[in-house]
Amino acid sequence: LALILYGDWQDHNMKVKYTDVDYRVFEDAARHVWEGRSPYERATYRYSPLLAYFLVPNIVCFPIWGKILFGIADLSVGVLIYRILLLMKSPKSEASRFSAYWILNPLAVNVSTRGNGDALVGVMILACVWLILNHHYKKAGLLYGLAVHFRIYPIVYALAIFLFLGPSSEREESFSVRLLGLSLRICKRQWNFVLTSMFSFLTCTSVMYVLYGDMFLEQCFLYHLKRADSRHNFSVHFYSIYLENGTTGKVFTFLPQLVSILALTFKLFQDLPLCMLTLTMAFVTFNKVITAQYFLWYVILLPLALPFVRIRFKFEGLCCILLWFAAETHWLYWGYQLEFKGQSVFLELWIASLIFFIVNVGLICFLIRRAEIQNTWSRISGM
Repeated sequence: LALILYGDWQDHNMKVKYTDVDYRVFEDAARHVWEGRSPYERATYRYSPLLAYFLVPNIVCFPIWGKILFGIADLSVGVLIYRILLLMKSPKSEASRFSAYWILNPLAVNVSTRGNGDALVGVMILACVWLILNHHYKKAGLLYGLAVHFRIYPIVYALAIFLFLGPSSEREESFSVRLLGLSLRICKRQWNFVLTSMFSFLTCTSVMYVLYGDMFLEQCFLYHLKRADSRHNFSVHFYSIYLENGTTGKVFTFLPQLVSILALTFKLFQDLPLCMLTLTMAFVTFNKVITAQYFLWYVILLPLALPFVRIRFKFEGLCCILLWFAAETHWLYWGYQLEFKGQSVFLELWIASLIFFIVNVGLICFLIRRAEIQNTWSRISGM
């Protein structure tokens, strides 16, 4: 709250603004829907219209409402981390410590108070996990469908969650479905989750399409699939995107990402928190566009998996953190030379992107090798 109030003061009194540019985009979109117009009349608004509706109080009565909403979501992520870890039989002291890794994380606090809304999706994802582990599969499905509607990336968890909810024994009641020549056994909880998540996603998407037409589909979904930015892009693909004016081959960019996601899903689906963490890291690392806000997508999930990873945090954990920040800082140095000083350092920046890619892949492999991979249901039951 102090940072939100300070940010409001800095915005009004200093040349350098505290509030993120995207927050002003959200605000303008909220003003448009309040006036009965399309949020997509605001250039660069590429999110669900629901986000604009959530921020209407900014326009009507309370200018910092959106930041307070994002801050509440941020704190709720910490609460959910604590509850999920307790559910998985972590000691209270350990659950508190790992929850604090998120709540007291300066990066997370700064991002939320500057007006980034990713914590909203994060709280939806963690609430979905909490509901699944408490056997509320229909509610979890409704929330998961809403999360995918808000941002596309949670779709990478779909197969992992489906497999995780599969029949636990041959005696469990289930029915067979033939798909692509394969016979799949599907149980009631899988069916409930799939139907409710599809209902939630399709309902939200259909209503928004009726209200805002093709522009909604283009800006909210298709843009992110076709997006090819060569600026502010940590991805190894940025150079080819630059050389080909944003027309880099789609198969080449998506295939490694798809293969890595499928491989991680089938290897780790029984350990749901670890699986979701590594899936997010792989999705971001192999994506053709990577911006700084994408890193928060997997930082939210780190506290759920780290208690079950065998590492010495004061040495190995610190080394991993320093290695990641060193690779990012190295990239930022060359990015600054290119984008702010106008120097032709494309090759150096591409090499920095390769180093950052290798570090991230190495960290994914390190987490998997050191993880105590165990069925999450077994952890909950204490077996």
